[in-house]
Amino acid sequence: MNIRIFCTIIITPILLINSCSTPEKKPNIILAICDDMSFGHTSFDGCTGITTPNIDFLASNGVYFENAYCSSPSCSPSRASILTGQNGYELEQGAVLWGYLPSKFKTYTDILEESGYFVGFTGKGWGPGDLEIADRKRNPAGNAFNAVRNLPFQELGNKGEINDTDYVANFQDFLSKKPKDTPFCFWYGAFEPHRVYAEGIAEQAGKDLSTIDVPDFLIDNEITRADILDYYFEIEWFDTQLGRIIDQLKEIGELENTIILVTSDNGMPFPRAKANLYEYGIHMPLIAYWPSKIKKPKKVDDFISLADIAPTLLQAAGIDVPVEMSAKSFLDVILSPKSGSIKEENNFVVSYRERHAWVNPNGEMAPMRSIRHGDFLLIWNMKPQMWPAGHIQPKYNWNNYPFGDVDNGRSKNEMMKLINTNEKYLFDLSFSPRQEYELYNVKEDPYNLNNLVNNNEYQETMENLKNKMIDYLIKTGDPRMKGPYTKVFLNTPYYAMQGIPTGGLFLKEWNTLDSVGKMEAIKTQYQAIDDNKKKLENMGWDLSILEDLD
Repeated sequence: MNIRIFCTIIITPILLINSCSTPEKKPNIILAICDDMSFGHTSFDGCTGITTPNIDFLASNGVYFENAYCSSPSCSPSRASILTGQNGYELEQGAVLWGYLPSKFKTYTDILEESGYFVGFTGKGWGPGDLEIADRKRNPAGNAFNAVRNLPFQELGNKGEINDTDYVANFQDFLSKKPKDTPFCFWYGAFEPHRVYAEGIAEQAGKDLSTIDVPDFLIDNEITRADILDYYFEIEWFDTQLGRIIDQLKEIGELENTIILVTSDNGMPFPRAKANLYEYGIHMPLIAYWPSKIKKPKKVDDFISLADIAPTLLQAAGIDVPVEMSAKSFLDVILSPKSGSIKEENNFVVSYRERHAWVNPNGEMAPMRSIRHGDFLLIWNMKPQMWPAGHIQPKYNWNNYPFGDVDNGRSKNEMMKLINTNEKYLFDLSFSPRQEYELYNVKEDPYNLNNLVNNNEYQETMENLKNKMIDYLIKTGDPRMKGPYTKVFLNTPYYAMQGIPTGGLFLKEWNTLDSVGKMEAIKTQYQAIDDNKKKLENMGWDLSILEDLD
């Protein structure tokens, strides 16, 4: 009896102590995502002509991912994939640009909010697309904090090309409304370095054209260099705002317990980059910084999909990952003390492209799939007869200009001038129809210029990659593999401008016009096409090309 009493007296306090122990504080979360930035364009990477001290700080004190890839090189589906933890093609109408993300697809922001997090965003969240038809009460990135506006660089001629959203002031507004002792999740979505650019702003700010390394798939001249320099200037603005957000976290004493992820949605807005499955379209920057957990900086070789971000953040917050999230958490990779390759199963990543802009008759698209594994990139052009960057005929493009999937700008025009020159091969690389399969050794050919698909030495490599890619697409329910893809990809409304079909207006505005108004809008579009054809002639185009390909 005495022994039994003694045991009870001793054990009970121990149980009480264990049951009253303080649970670990949930981490705050910041996702800093810029708009249209390819991997490697930071001073941390040794890129000349650009200075990114704040990204460099995070990379030098966190985990730097050498092989992070977006699900799709297109804004809306890439961002939808990040938010939902699924491949973009799994998201039905969310799989294409200017569609909508059905409300049945829950986002990590929704789940964190349900678990007690205060959730918000500034700048560009999910989009572009239609929120109303998706029955969503807010942007999938969270509650909007965009009220504070301040146009920067007016003295350098910025008229809104660099957005007037005051990202830092809006973050402060978010923090001021956060309930005390509540963990937070914030999406800093810069609009930069998306086009259009304030042409020459970088040179006016004192940046030097001679410092620029031009990718081999672009024409190297002063005009392209100036265009790239303006692109770099906008990345630097993204970096500056990021640094001020870091300062805010220090000021409120929350930096140690905050996970900061830095990435982009898709590649740079230049020919053969954005909206393509080449390296400069899908290879993304990705940095994880978490000072209370990451004690030693490292570089990681694992292949990471940006879709993996959602399950990673949920796991870091101590929340069960929903079974519908087909992506996998890489939290163990972040927390591992190792560098290099961490998880053996993280040895490949699959990306896709369906409709980007409205650039073909009836909104048809040139679908593509790709796989990155080891040193190789395999691309499957499912309709190789189609123009991959949009139709050459202006009248089939949303902006009445050829190749509407490539954002208009100085570099694009320089490439288009090559159509009747000895350098037409560069024009073809960006704009002309491609082979069904393309195989590149990325390690030896980082610009993806030497297609190895017809090289006998690489046939086994190609078959292995093809089988691995198709197996994954089938397993994860790609509608192109299982169908019906037309319902998901082709029949999803395109809520932006379709050129002639919507009179150059957004779909909803077009639908409000009467027949007379529609005729007038279409007439304006035909005039724009004639004006653009004159521009093409001035570039050296023989317009009979367009007649032959009508």
